[in-house]
Amino acid sequence: MTEIEDQAFPAGKEDEWLAVRCQLGERAAFDELIERYQGPLWRYVRRVAPDEDAAREVTQDAWLRVIRGIGRLRDPARLRPWLFGIARRGWLTATAATAPDRSGPCRPTFHLTP
Repeated sequence: MTEIEDQAFPAGKEDEWLAVRCQLGERAAFDELIERYQGPLWRYVRRVAPDEDAAREVTQDAWLRVIRGIGRLRDPARLRPWLFGIARRGWLTATAATAPDRSGPCRPTFHLTP
């Protein structure tokens, strides 16, 4: 443990402190971040994904974005909403990429008879 890790920090500031440590490049902090949020992030994505493969892909992409973008997190106290926002946007992007093209005219697939 480093001297900084030994110091107590105010209750309720664990995520904020964890975000700052990640922003400073502390490898153990990234491990802790993943350990703390892997389950909740997975469950969040899995609720909306059609299957486990899609959820796994979105979750993995979210973690890559988190690791690459943690330095741009402006307010470390907002770590949790930032993480889940990345996962949500990732899911929306994945959904949009697989959605059928709806730019053309609407063509009904059924016929109404009088």
